[in-house]
Amino acid sequence: MKNDTLKSFFKDYKAYLIDTDRSVYSADQYCTYLRKACAFLNLGEGFIEAIVAISDVNVQAALCEYLMAKLSNEFKNTTDKAIKKQISNYKSAVTALSEFLTYEDDGSDTILSLLPTVTLPYESVYNQKELINIFKSRLESQDRYYMDAGDNASFSARVIKRIATKTKRKDIYKALILNTRFLYQADENKFFRLSEISRLIVKTDGFVKIEVKGTEYDVYTQVYVKGQFIGYELLRVSSVALVSLDHVRSMHELYPSFLDEHNELKKLSDNVLKHRRVHSDMNNSQFATYYYNNIYQNISADEGIVIDEKILMDDVCEFIEKLELIILHKSYNSSKNDN
Repeated sequence: MKNDTLKSFFKDYKAYLIDTDRSVYSADQYCTYLRKACAFLNLGEGFIEAIVAISDVNVQAALCEYLMAKLSNEFKNTTDKAIKKQISNYKSAVTALSEFLTYEDDGSDTILSLLPTVTLPYESVYNQKELINIFKSRLESQDRYYMDAGDNASFSARVIKRIATKTKRKDIYKALILNTRFLYQADENKFFRLSEISRLIVKTDGFVKIEVKGTEYDVYTQVYVKGQFIGYELLRVSSVALVSLDHVRSMHELYPSFLDEHNELKKLSDNVLKHRRVHSDMNNSQFATYYYNNIYQNISADEGIVIDEKILMDDVCEFIEKLELIILHKSYNSSKNDN
């Protein structure tokens, strides 16, 4: 029987991973990688238990750094490509552990000026490729269902991801992500796009910087209070998980009218929504898996609907081209009434 402390930790760690836009499968993998990392270094799960039992965040960070240093050393000293791949997976899990231990989110929409001062044990640096992968993972898991009065539309990103993979259209979000705006002055017209940025750095004081052509710039976030825009402030976070993607024009504003002129996407939207209402007890990830495997795969035979997948993906890509993203603190993103 597993130690109760470890069981509780891995439950919370997995929940954090899912909450920060990893899939359930990916979250399970990260839990496995973390266990295997300790076994690989002959430390055992007791090392993880020691980390979570300590209340001092600086000591926790030091132990995570110790794990990362040991893994980096093993990576450097092996030429076996398979082992290098394994170690890279282990390092990803340790990085996520570091973020989890410093993650602060009480689920409220408290404005940043009321949040505790951020003090991190070390800088976190993400290159452009890493940011693209992080943002892509988030967009691929953002299912939207509009079922209020007058609205009947769905955009199941998880289902669309599967169809995109099947039809070899894997990079449908890349242009959108590369065009993401990072405000570098308190003026919405002064921004860099991700395509221009080489690195994003979360400093030890939590302030976020971007590097463009060797020069570092501050990043600003729009500020919302009770859904109302009131100005700008420097972006300050305890984890990159709080660096959120926000739509410059909301999907809710653009999507329903777009469907009226794009029949293949509307057919998918209507059918997904029909089954989502029936399976309201499932979370979005569970439903997407159920729908794709049990409904979409047999949609012509069982539902009497024929969807041309080429035209469908053309519709999806055309809609994505209408979108534009901007960086926002997660607290402010979640406080907006319509995003």
